[in-house]
Amino acid sequence: MKGLLLKDFYMAEKYCRAFFLIVVVFFGISLLGSASFFLLVYPCILMGLIPSSLLSYDEREKWDVYSGTLPCTRAQLVSGKYLTGLLGELPVILLTVALYGVSQARTGAFDPAVLARMAGVMLLLGLIGPATTLPFLFRFGSEKGRIAYFAVIVFLCAACGALNSIPLSTGENDLGSWLMLPSAGASLAVAAAAVLLYALSWRLSIAFYEKREL
Repeated sequence: MKGLLLKDFYMAEKYCRAFFLIVVVFFGISLLGSASFFLLVYPCILMGLIPSSLLSYDEREKWDVYSGTLPCTRAQLVSGKYLTGLLGELPVILLTVALYGVSQARTGAFDPAVLARMAGVMLLLGLIGPATTLPFLFRFGSEKGRIAYFAVIVFLCAACGALNSIPLSTGENDLGSWLMLPSAGASLAVAAAAVLLYALSWRLSIAFYEKREL
């Protein structure tokens, strides 16, 4: 498993530099300006799509066929992608929450409880992308599964833009910002839902890939 993770790390370093650059740019804008809902959530969504991109590169380079000669199971190959997603997503979520904390501190409204609640929502938004796209890719391959991949990207970006543009009745914050800060109980439920969705997707992808003919 360590070898599979290292392979994905090197591939991400080579093929996904644009992803990392965009994340750095968005973090920089958030740090220098106001941390809006879209600026905070987009890096989380973007990092969540890296495993899907790596899977497409694997198939293009025939890694899915070559890996059959190695002492690793298909379940381990699937798990490698899901673990890569988590290892890339969690640091970005922590940085996102930290940036929001800096934004709060600037206005004198720093509240650790708010940051903890926000982390649950960021976790859901970050994991929903790979959780919905990877099963399609492992079932149908990168070419046929590409439709689901782009559909998820369009949906998540459109949803973030729409939420960011809808004002609250108070006129002080946009709806997206309000949704980032649910009650403590709701935030815990959101985080649990994110983990459950990811785990179910993980298991479903293993089942699909073990039955797929390469």
